[in-house]
Amino acid sequence: MGVRRAFIALTVGQLLALVSAYGTHVTLARLLGASDYGDYGIILNALSTASVFLTAGLPEAIAKIVAQRPELTSAVAYQALRLQARLAVLLAVGYALLSPLLARVLKDPAIASSMALSAISIPGVAIVAVAQGTLNGQRRFWAQAMLVGGGAALRCAAVVTLTYFYRVPGAVVGLVVAPTIVGLATLPALRPHAEPGVFDPKELAHFARPVVVFTVALALLMNLDLFGVKAAGVSAERIGLYAAAATVAKMPYLVLSALGVVLLPVLSSKGSENDAARSTLRTAFRGLFLGSFLITGTLVPLSSAILRTLYGAAYVDAALPLALLLMSGTIFTLFFVISYALYGIGDPKTPMKLTLAGLAVELVVLGPAIHFREVTGAAAASVLTSSLLFASALVVARGPFGSVVSFGTLLRAGLACVLTVALGLALSNGTFLALLWSPVLAVANLTVLLVTRETSVAELALLLKRSPVSAAAESAET
Repeated sequence: MGVRRAFIALTVGQLLALVSAYGTHVTLARLLGASDYGDYGIILNALSTASVFLTAGLPEAIAKIVAQRPELTSAVAYQALRLQARLAVLLAVGYALLSPLLARVLKDPAIASSMALSAISIPGVAIVAVAQGTLNGQRRFWAQAMLVGGGAALRCAAVVTLTYFYRVPGAVVGLVVAPTIVGLATLPALRPHAEPGVFDPKELAHFARPVVVFTVALALLMNLDLFGVKAAGVSAERIGLYAAAATVAKMPYLVLSALGVVLLPVLSSKGSENDAARSTLRTAFRGLFLGSFLITGTLVPLSSAILRTLYGAAYVDAALPLALLLMSGTIFTLFFVISYALYGIGDPKTPMKLTLAGLAVELVVLGPAIHFREVTGAAAASVLTSSLLFASALVVARGPFGSVVSFGTLLRAGLACVLTVALGLALSNGTFLALLWSPVLAVANLTVLLVTRETSVAELALLLKRSPVSAAAESAET
């Protein structure tokens, strides 16, 4: 499958997952109210952060090895499941036992039982992660997309239905039921088979360890602000508002991070010394960069309208934090894609080191930021950390790839984004009707890019027919 079609396939899966996730959050926010919805957000984000030990690292290692040596697919899946089984049991038991302590740290002992119950979902999540890595390495992107999107749709149905009857405890049971069903249904399709002496499982662990550290640290970075406002004793209602903003702000990451997943097997099979692989990365990343800044510039001034439309008027006070989190979410996405490109050439340690450094920075600035500006300060700390990480990643990537995106492109895209936000703020009145200005804002962004000669009418016409990665897709496949 070509890179363009692969990107489309995974984007479809991510969009289905995105619609399901946001359908869940919007429905629960209205069913539960801000206070209980904040509790659900904390439980979900804590579980997601713990589950990263299973959903990151090993899937990337599986994808890389299967892409390089497809004849080992069954043996790799078998060894991966063995590794995941041991880790899943340890993680589930440990998380359940530590739940009372975590709840006290977050100053809400009442959620301890729900956190412990959610640990039952971890084994199912572990199996699904192996399936995603295997399908990604085989470049069966449509199957991977259906696994991601279908699993999210099932979770939405389970969580919403059970919440309607049992509120927060029902939502937690839904989080357990969905991945368990998907994991058990996926096992036969993996066809794991032991082949003694053919594949050393240590190869999986060697690549996976730094990726696990990277992804756990990145997950903490993207959730630390929410945990910080909870631990700081901010009111339950304000936490609920911030949880809503944080959920919406992850939209760019959930959709656009698919590019990194596509690039991993492509670069794994070619390496950074291959001119076609470099061309694919540069072309794809420039398109992603311009597109993501267009999306951010369009959405930021519409923050109030978005919250009012999705969650109701009670959540509009989170508009400024949402605007800041949209920026940090976009920048984290760009950092994520560069990190996956480095994975593809066999360098998982550099992204790990950068992310750990970023985590240290956020830990330092988050406390004072929350103290002075509460939830707005937490969001600002996230913007600062993501910006430093992205700048560092661009510098590091110059070694193996050359300039991933030019300084001129950075300036022109930034200028277009700022001017789009300014125009949006002038036009928007914060009501649902303000969303109708989004096409105008998108056109304004493109106009600035045309005027500054960052892009051209001919290039835009080409992009209407082909994805940002397709210009170099054919060369990457040869």
